[in-house]
Amino acid sequence: MTDSTGFNIRALPEALQNHLIKDYFSNEGLEYNLIRVPIGGSDFSTHAYSYDDNHKDDFELTHFNLTDDDRNYKIPYMKSALKVSPHKIKFFGSPWAAPAWMKNNSELVHGGYLIGQPGEKYYKTFAKYFVK
Repeated sequence: MTDSTGFNIRALPEALQNHLIKDYFSNEGLEYNLIRVPIGGSDFSTHAYSYDDNHKDDFELTHFNLTDDDRNYKIPYMKSALKVSPHKIKFFGSPWAAPAWMKNNSELVHGGYLIGQPGEKYYKTFAKYFVK
């Protein structure tokens, strides 16, 4: 359930949006019961973003925040899927990239690695990022 997925669903007439959600998640459709949700942006997003972009060294993640992309394009359709599904839907989050300030290239794109070594502060902070 990327923001681009939601963006494209939202572009449809409301009746067709409802039909699409039912086709994927209801007992009249495919009955999908597992949804991957990117933690922040992904390669399918209209722009690169994380949930803590602009606050270097925010090791306590006090500036962690969902975005309008989540509120407008991910969460509404996740809720729609839950409403029509006869099954418990499982969601799993996976980031496309760590926040840029945690990476050795200071970019959300173009590769790069977490700064430091496993067990050190950047790795511990990225683990907290997953939990949030």
